[in-house]
Amino acid sequence: MQWILNQKREEHAREISRRKAAEEVAYQQLCKTQPEYFSEQDEICKEYMKAFQECHVEAELIYVSLCLFLVKKVPSHGLELSRLETGDATVEEATDKVDQAVKLNEERSKKWSGWFKDVASWKRNDSEEELAIFDSILSQRPDIAEAMADEENERFRLEEDIHSFEEKMRQVYPNPEFYQGRMNSLEEAFQRQLDDYHRTVTVMT
Repeated sequence: MQWILNQKREEHAREISRRKAAEEVAYQQLCKTQPEYFSEQDEICKEYMKAFQECHVEAELIYVSLCLFLVKKVPSHGLELSRLETGDATVEEATDKVDQAVKLNEERSKKWSGWFKDVASWKRNDSEEELAIFDSILSQRPDIAEAMADEENERFRLEEDIHSFEEKMRQVYPNPEFYQGRMNSLEEAFQRQLDDYHRTVTVMT
């Protein structure tokens, strides 16, 4: 009888020892996996930031090209554009050139509108004769006639051109979903490892 009891105690001790060994293996595996998980997570973040920064340089060049395009839309602007044309200008420089061109264009528009209204006020009526005289006067300022005639269509075309440049800038940036997908896969793998450890511990208890 005592022999049987001793045998059972030994079997129980071996089982406890086996369980502890299995738990220790699972724990060591988890300890190994956790720093690897954080290391890989950090590496993915670094890869994304590197790709983003490299693409950001290209996006800035496209932005400078957009600024150059906009400034050239203003006739006789008199601005120095050599750095924009060579792609050496910073975003701040390019933006400043656009601001100057916009300011010049707004000042001109106010003057043109005032001149246009003054001339229009001279018309005594809307007869064909008066309209012909008005058109004759307007023809003396082709710059104003051109600016006022197709203003709405020009604004629409300009918006389309700006949208095209903006789309090019968006396309050069890395796709965040690609990197997020890698992060999700990494997290799922770590979670499976964590679940395996918890299952092992649960079985041991």
